[in-house]
Amino acid sequence: MAFPFRFGPGSCCCPSGCWSFADNFDVPASTDLGSEWNEVTGNWETIGDAIAGWLHELAGTTPGTDGTANAKVMCTQPVPARSAGEMIVNVSIVDPVIDDVFYIFLACTDANGAGGDWVRFTYASLHTWLVTLSTGASKTQTYSPPEPLSTTTPVVGCIDSDGFMYGAIAASGDEYPWVDGAATGDGRYAGLGHNNDTHGAVFDSFQIRELRANVDCVSCFCHCGTLNDRNNIKSTLALTIFDATDRASCMGAMSVGMTWEWNSGNARWVSDVMRIYSQTEGSSAYSDFKWFFECGTHDPNNPFAHFSLTWYPGYKTCCSGNSGGCDGVYLPIAGSSTCTPLSLVFGPFSLSRGEATCNACWDFNDPSIGPPNEDPPPPYTGEYYIAITEA
Repeated sequence: MAFPFRFGPGSCCCPSGCWSFADNFDVPASTDLGSEWNEVTGNWETIGDAIAGWLHELAGTTPGTDGTANAKVMCTQPVPARSAGEMIVNVSIVDPVIDDVFYIFLACTDANGAGGDWVRFTYASLHTWLVTLSTGASKTQTYSPPEPLSTTTPVVGCIDSDGFMYGAIAASGDEYPWVDGAATGDGRYAGLGHNNDTHGAVFDSFQIRELRANVDCVSCFCHCGTLNDRNNIKSTLALTIFDATDRASCMGAMSVGMTWEWNSGNARWVSDVMRIYSQTEGSSAYSDFKWFFECGTHDPNNPFAHFSLTWYPGYKTCCSGNSGGCDGVYLPIAGSSTCTPLSLVFGPFSLSRGEATCNACWDFNDPSIGPPNEDPPPPYTGEYYIAITEA
């Protein structure tokens, strides 16, 4: 089975206030799926027994030999009203054949599958899947079952507030497709489907969960805030300099974009290059800045502690005067940061005179400035803050 815990067939559970429903289909073989399922299209059945069972379409045929095009079966157990439009669904696909197509339906408005969104899993080649969202985003993922004789692939789809959605081969280490800000569904129902009129489909280990109740239940996306004041972090952000003083004053209000990148599963945002020219008369010198913004494990009771800002390798200039130096990991200022609207404030950062590779706002080699061991007056020192906001 796909999950570290085991539910009986068609069972609900609410640990710590988090609602969930799971069905492992471990029941005697039957064409009657029970009240927890609605066969919208096709003819579904359970196969196997009470020890090991599966969900199969087309009923009455040998698995892998026949099926109904665009078959759909919906779970009749909705997430609570408080979680409308928000859910995560896990299921396992058994014995796929190349070019087979499978679906998870999310946030449908009723148990007939109206409205909502979907994740499509196309078995493109051996151990290779094309995962596509109803919004159009897609990625290719690879997954080889760990046991030589296993032909089961765990998959997942998640939909959250503000149009956030993703789909993935749950055990793959490859980048998966996700979107933010799309016009996603706001329903409470989920389901499964396929479009394999030659081979049908076999599923196992279905589970639907809500994302939050009085606690965080499941985190599908990086987010900021408490349960009542939360904000999912979008794929594009803005980094802006503000409150720049003295030597750093020429940096004030400068801004660059930040873009999410997969980074082998350690997701992060990478800024564009911010070029700060010397303000020394006649000088063409400059320094380039670039940063990483990262998101770790979220704690609703400490909503900013999982964010960090670091200097990008190869752009570690004009940073030696800071408290952690150029290799420091800088955390948001909790008292100055907000989640809604998103504004994560870092600093203060310092520009000092003694960094020979720094030409931001003035040329280090300006002959009118005294020897390095002298302490010239401002504007040859200064500080600034950084805010990360939605773009």
